[in-house]
Amino acid sequence: MNLTPISPYWEDVYHANLLQAFLAPDMELINHTFRLPGHRAMSDRCIQNPVRGFRTEFSHVMADWILDGQVQVSEAMLALNPNAAKFATTLDDEKYGYHVTAYGPRIKSQLEFVVAELQRNPDSRRACIMMLAASDQFVAEAMAAGDTKCEYLCTYAFNFRLRKGSLDLNVSMRSNNYTTTVCQDVYVFARLQEQVAQQLGVPVGEYYHHTASGHVFIGEEFRAAEILSAYCKAYVETYGAAAWNAEWGAAWKAFVARCLELGIEVA
Repeated sequence: MNLTPISPYWEDVYHANLLQAFLAPDMELINHTFRLPGHRAMSDRCIQNPVRGFRTEFSHVMADWILDGQVQVSEAMLALNPNAAKFATTLDDEKYGYHVTAYGPRIKSQLEFVVAELQRNPDSRRACIMMLAASDQFVAEAMAAGDTKCEYLCTYAFNFRLRKGSLDLNVSMRSNNYTTTVCQDVYVFARLQEQVAQQLGVPVGEYYHHTASGHVFIGEEFRAAEILSAYCKAYVETYGAAAWNAEWGAAWKAFVARCLELGIEVA
C-alpha cells in the first residue's frame, strides 16, 4: 500500500512509513525512499509519540559521540543508557584482522573533503562519505561465525549537495528497522547535515532517505501496533474521527485486519 503521510514532516512521515511496513508482505518495504523538508530546529527530527519513547537527550549525546569521531562508547552515553555498553565498535582477531565498525571515525576522516569539495565547486555531485568498505566482509564472516558482537554497517553512504542555496543530504542504507532505529538514524544524520551546513554557511535543505529494506522485525509487531494506535488516538482527539478517516481510513481498516490476524488487540 502506497500511503501518503498526513504532513511532510518527520512525525507524520515516520508513522506513515511504519504503517506501510506493517502492512507490507513479510512486513518489509523493498527499495523505500522518503523525503523530509528543511528543518528549523533539531526538534523537527524528534519523534513525539510517547509510546515510541524516543530519547532526545541520549540521541543528542550519541550524535556528539559520532560526530567527534570517537570509537569507544562514551561515559555520557553510558550514563544515559547503560545498555550502550553492549555496542561493540572494534573487531581485533587473528583470523579476521582489525576493523573499526564505529560510524564516527569513518565519517570524521572524510568530512573535511566533503566541505572542501563543496566550497570549491558548489554544483558538485562528488561530496560523498562512503561508509561500507570491502574490509567489512570480514566483519560479516565473523558475525556469521558468532565471533564478534560488532555490527555490519547498515549505511552505505551519504551524498551532500548544494541546491537553491541550501544543503541537501541523501542517505543510502541497506537495512533499516522502521519501528525503532530509523528514529535514531534520522536524528543523527540530520545533525551531520546541520554540521556541514554550518561549516558552509548555508541553511539546511531537504533530507532524502533510501533503504533497500525498511522493515518491522518479527517480535516487534506488537510494539509497532502500540505506536501506531497511540498516533491514531492522538490524531482523533485533536482533529476528530472524520478527519482521520478522510486521511487514512482505508489504510487503518487494513491495519486493524492485520492486527486481528496477528492476535493483536487494537483499542
